[in-house]
Amino acid sequence: PEALGSKSGINLGLGAKAPLGKSDLTNENGILLTADLQPGSGAWDALGWLSLSKAFDFRPSATFSGNFIYRLTGINNSYLNNTSSYEFGDVFQANVGYTDQFLLFNTVFNPGLIFKYRKASVDKINNSNLPNTGGEWVFIRPELSVHIISNILVTLRMELPIYSYVDGTQLTPTTRFIAGVYFKLNNKNNTINL
Repeated sequence: PEALGSKSGINLGLGAKAPLGKSDLTNENGILLTADLQPGSGAWDALGWLSLSKAFDFRPSATFSGNFIYRLTGINNSYLNNTSSYEFGDVFQANVGYTDQFLLFNTVFNPGLIFKYRKASVDKINNSNLPNTGGEWVFIRPELSVHIISNILVTLRMELPIYSYVDGTQLTPTTRFIAGVYFKLNNKNNTINL
């Protein structure tokens, strides 16, 4: 796009989350689990996202990128055996960062540094704010991907909380370490000529 100059990209998206997961599970004593312990929300949600990326002439392998996601939550009108309504708070999340690529010992390395911001609005029960829900979080996430061989990628990430403000008393994320291995399957175009 011309607005960001050459070597740039913009992606927009809209979507929905369907209420397919259960939202009426009980414990072994028959007591209904609270909404935050259910696998589903019992509501339709609308999702929107925007992704921006920009490479630079001074370092063609480097990319500055941003991903922005907004979830507008719906209302579960059958909460507590159809006696109440429950609405999870809307959520905004932004990931902004810088990644690069370099060759060392005949191996491709991709380091990156990402800043993550997340804001969740308070949940509501019967259209009243629910205490001890919602908040804001900021994380810094250094990461490194290594192409071991052409079709195997190893990814290491550490997510470090640098700021959090939660409403009331609630659990909040701490340091996380994530490791993954990705395999690229051969996708040759095999055609049969008759």
